[in-house]
Amino acid sequence: MGFFDIISALGALAIIILVLVATYYGTRWYARRMGGAIGGKHIKMLDRAHLGGNSYLAIVQVGGCYYLIGVSEKNMELICELADFDPPNPTDSPTKGLPFGQIFSDLLEKAKGKKEKGDE
Repeated sequence: MGFFDIISALGALAIIILVLVATYYGTRWYARRMGGAIGGKHIKMLDRAHLGGNSYLAIVQVGGCYYLIGVSEKNMELICELADFDPPNPTDSPTKGLPFGQIFSDLLEKAKGKKEKGDE
């Protein structure tokens, strides 16, 4: 193996590294530029819980309203509007917010409490 073979191999390695770095920064730039188009200005997915396969439950904010939706590979369905939902403020605690399971359990307890009051 000669000197020129080593230089050629190092040159090829440098080009590969340069392409990887350019790809990394290019995708970051593109994601920032297209962030509004992908996420939307008025629609935000606050949290979701994976149910298995390609299906999950999600809490979505549209404007000032909150909805619980079910999403599967072939269907998306509105389950209910969360009229009394008060999302946790992530700046109030060191964690990102409450886990979806806890939020969902709290909402179920509220719904059961209202139903029991209505049955009386």
